[in-house]
Amino acid sequence: MSDGVVPIREVGVIGAGVMGAAIAGEHVRHGFPVAICDASEAALRSVHSTISQEGRRLVRLTSDPAALAQCDLVIESIGETAAAKQHLYAQLLPHLKPSAIVASNTSTIPIAELAAALPNPERFCGMHFFHPVAKRPLVEVVCGPTTSKATVARVVGHVQALQRRAIVAQDGPGFIVNRLLFPHLAEALTMLSEGVAPEAIERAAVDFGMAMGPLRLMDEIGLDTTLQAGWVLAMAFPDRIVASPLLVTMVKAKQLGCKSGAGFFVYDETSSARLSQQTDRIANSVPLLRRSSAGADPLAGTACKQAVAHGSAQHGSESAAPGINPALAKRIAQWAVAGNANRQTPQAIADRLLLPMVCEAARILEEGRASGPEEIDAGTVLGLGFPASRGGLLSWADTLGAAEVINRIQSLGAACRNEPPKLLVDLAKRQGLFYGE
Repeated sequence: MSDGVVPIREVGVIGAGVMGAAIAGEHVRHGFPVAICDASEAALRSVHSTISQEGRRLVRLTSDPAALAQCDLVIESIGETAAAKQHLYAQLLPHLKPSAIVASNTSTIPIAELAAALPNPERFCGMHFFHPVAKRPLVEVVCGPTTSKATVARVVGHVQALQRRAIVAQDGPGFIVNRLLFPHLAEALTMLSEGVAPEAIERAAVDFGMAMGPLRLMDEIGLDTTLQAGWVLAMAFPDRIVASPLLVTMVKAKQLGCKSGAGFFVYDETSSARLSQQTDRIANSVPLLRRSSAGADPLAGTACKQAVAHGSAQHGSESAAPGINPALAKRIAQWAVAGNANRQTPQAIADRLLLPMVCEAARILEEGRASGPEEIDAGTVLGLGFPASRGGLLSWADTLGAAEVINRIQSLGAACRNEPPKLLVDLAKRQGLFYGE
C-alpha cells in the first residue's frame, strides 16, 4: 500500500448474522484471513456453511472476543442498539493490540455516541456496508469527531483492497446514504397511508430507473431493521421523517419482508428466487468503481453519466413483482380518501419519492458532511440503486435546475413535508448548479 499507510492483513468480524456473514465472505473472497466471532454456535455453523471449501482455510470461528487479539481491523455487525454495541466494545478492547482499528457496521447510530466511552476513540470509525453486500460495491467510512486521519486512511485503503468504492462521511445520524434513503422510504409509507396503491408507488420508482421500488427495498432490508433505523432518524429529524404506524403494526405482526415470507409483498420460493435473480442482474449492470492507471475514477461526479444505463426499459422487462400482501391491501383500501389518492399522478408520486432526497442532499452539503456532490452521486448510484444513466441524484437535479426542483416541491403542497433548504434556494436565485459550486 502506498503513501506509508499500513495495510490491514487480518480481519475480525463480530456478529454472524446476515450482514456479518456477508462481510466476512467478501473478505475471504479477496484472500483476507478472517476470524468470525459470535456467541451463538448455531450462527457460527450457519455462516461457515456459506463459505466455499477453499475459502474455509482462511476462516476461524470463535465465541471468544479474546481470539481476535491479532486482528488489524475488527468490524462489529450486531443489532442496531447503542447499548449492545458499547457493551461489546468494553469486552473486546482489552484484548486487541494497540494498533488495531475497531469499526462499526452501524447504518444510523452516530459514531460519536458509540465512541463516547472508548479509551482510544481515534482508532474507531464507521464502516458501513450495504445490503446485499456482494452486490453493492460501496462502503461508507464514517469519521467520528475523534477519529484520526490515519485510521480513515487505513480503512479507505482496505476498502479499495476489497475492490470497492469508499466514500468518507462526516458523523451524524444516517451518515450520507441512509440519510438520503429514509426520506424516500418515508414518503412511500406516507403515500400508502393516504391510500395510494403499492403498485403505483413501485412503478413510479422503477419507471424512473431505480433498481427496485421502495416497498420491495424495505422487504429486502427487513421491516424490523428498517423500523430500528427509522426511529434513529425520526428522532434526529422529526420535521422531515415521521415514524410510520403501519411499519410498527407490520413488525408486531412478524411481517418482516422477504425473510419472514411476507411484508409489503408475499413471497414463496419462486418469487424469492426471481427477486434474487433480478437483484443479481441489477448489480451486474453497475460497474465497480476502480481507479484507472491514470488515477481517474470512472464514476466520479458527472462522469456517472457514462456508466452503464439501467433505466425503465430494463426494469420494465423484469418479471412481475410478488403479490401484494392481502392484509396490507385491505388496510390501504380503508385509508383511501376519495379524490386524494386518485390525484397522485405517476409524476407526482415520483417527485414525492425523489425530491425530498435532493433536499436532504443539499442539507448534507450545507452541513459539510460530504466533501462534494460526487460523494452524494456515488452513494446514490452504488448504495441505493439510483439509475447510473442519470448520473446520480445531484447530476439529475442539475438537469432539472434548482428552480424547477423548488417549483415541483411547491406544487406538491401539503403532500411534501420538505421545505427547500437554503443551498437549493440560493442555487435557484443565481441559476447555479450543484456541480458548479
